[in-house]
Amino acid sequence: METLNEIFPGRIPEPYQTNDQHSNEFKIYRLYCFESSIRIDLKFHLEYLFQQSVYAIKNFKRSKNRHRCFMQFASSFTDEGIDSAIGFSKKSELSLIWDIWENALDHYDEKLELLSIQRSPMRIRYAVDDNLWSEAAIELGTSLIPVFKLIRLFFKKLYRQRIKQEVKLFTEMCSDQLYWLDRSTDDIRKSLCSMLYSIEDPDHIDPLETRLAIMEGVKQLVTYFESYLCLINGHIIPTLFPVDTDFTSYVYFQNWYITWTTSFLLATDNSIQIAQSFGET
Repeated sequence: METLNEIFPGRIPEPYQTNDQHSNEFKIYRLYCFESSIRIDLKFHLEYLFQQSVYAIKNFKRSKNRHRCFMQFASSFTDEGIDSAIGFSKKSELSLIWDIWENALDHYDEKLELLSIQRSPMRIRYAVDDNLWSEAAIELGTSLIPVFKLIRLFFKKLYRQRIKQEVKLFTEMCSDQLYWLDRSTDDIRKSLCSMLYSIEDPDHIDPLETRLAIMEGVKQLVTYFESYLCLINGHIIPTLFPVDTDFTSYVYFQNWYITWTTSFLLATDNSIQIAQSFGET
């Protein structure tokens, strides 16, 4: 921590630089994440580990198993914090992106499962009268399932290449683009959460409120993925599959994402149309 403070006396600004694409390990995005992982995340984990250690020593004779459990959690989180900090200093840029996707995929799987449960025929069939969904609500919830599935598939498709490909350490993306990928991945998760909340009990909320929330959420997703696809086609796929050495894979993934985009736009357009008519009858 002291060494970091000597190297970076103040906080590194948020990485909005657009001209550091050739700075490699000195891109502001990497430095910003490295600093944050130590000064914020690792510091928090170390403080928690210290607190649990002090508590365990003071109460050594009581509830040994309980203290051991908390100590194990604290040690595990601290190890993860250390690994994360080391990763920002050593990993390839694609590996950093894959780490973001790995965390996001767990959330996307959870959101799809929650949507499927809400839409489950068993839940609808055996719900008490006050919670029984109308046909319009069922149709609205059903229309979102392809959208959620396609989003999960979008990230899983390239994430699977993590264990297959040896990649270059750096991409041609600038810090602003890398930071955008980081933030927008979380923004997509937030949009899915918001839509899930909006259809949790659609027949007992103002239909106009539900309609607008779903339409806005779906349109936001379309906007996010338009920019996402530009970065994937322009930087990530060429880094994974250089045209001069793996042209076949390069063309395959380009075509795959064109097909995915068509399916995604059809699914989102269908959701918007159904949302527009929700509550009108």
